[in-house]
Amino acid sequence: SSEDIRTQMKDFVTDLTTIDEISDGPPFFWVEDFEQYIIDNPNLEGMTFQEQFEIFFAEDNVQKQYSEDIAVDENNHIITSRVTLYMDNIDNEDVEELIDGLLNQRDVCE
Repeated sequence: SSEDIRTQMKDFVTDLTTIDEISDGPPFFWVEDFEQYIIDNPNLEGMTFQEQFEIFFAEDNVQKQYSEDIAVDENNHIITSRVTLYMDNIDNEDVEELIDGLLNQRDVCE
């Protein structure tokens, strides 16, 4: 995951939080935690992303938090990842609002 891809991921999550139905960013986001981990561990500077990620992902607390959200292959290369956002500014009993929320989310994705 190059820095450019991580930036795109953060931008996408930020864009999703602009829709009315989502009032806040994700409670946990591995990209932000990974970047903070690198800042907090300057001895990792100069390593490749893959080397940094393997050290980060081996941490017990990271495994507990993100093992269900980051899929890796047999070489620990990221295949896919996800982040949870809550549509908390929506009436779950109002089908029209729910549809509007999905359409607003789709607009961000296009």
